[in-house]
Amino acid sequence: MAAKKMNLEENFQRMDEIISRLSDEKLSLEESFKLYKAGMNLVKASKDSIDKVEQQVRLINDETNTDEA
Repeated sequence: MAAKKMNLEENFQRMDEIISRLSDEKLSLEESFKLYKAGMNLVKASKDSIDKVEQQVRLINDETNTDEA
């Protein structure tokens, strides 16, 4: 089954959880790496999501500026 795609807020919440877990000195190096990798995947997904919204805002602004001309 495919994993549910998380929204930006859920990504940030999960990143906070990962950061907290990475602060645990008892965490093994292997588990730390897994969490780091998961965190970096969330960072990429969040960046992609923000970029998509930014592109939509630019498109709306361009359309609005064109309509006013």
